[in-house]
Amino acid sequence: MTLTYPACFYRDEGDGAYAVEVPDLPGCATGGDSFDEAVAMGVDAASGWILGEMEMGRAVPPPSAVDDITPDEGGFVLPLVLDILRPSASSTAPTVFREAARYTTYKS
Repeated sequence: MTLTYPACFYRDEGDGAYAVEVPDLPGCATGGDSFDEAVAMGVDAASGWILGEMEMGRAVPPPSAVDDITPDEGGFVLPLVLDILRPSASSTAPTVFREAARYTTYKS
């Protein structure tokens, strides 16, 4: 199953690192020293958050539309594309395949 969740990115002007927050997934936040690393870490964090919920039998919140998310001042929103496979008959845990995040036009 492929899910696309909007994420808010915030650049630290001092060192160029990025913080990432996924508003639809409470407490899901991460960061990276570069933009590419922040995107990869965002995909990893969101995938882990969703897998954790699935493993505990909890419902996963539906993703919001990117246009419905307003970042805090100085931030921008991009979608994170997650490719999550449900467990097979021989496995008890879902498997995640990380797909390169697709960069699209963001709103500031």
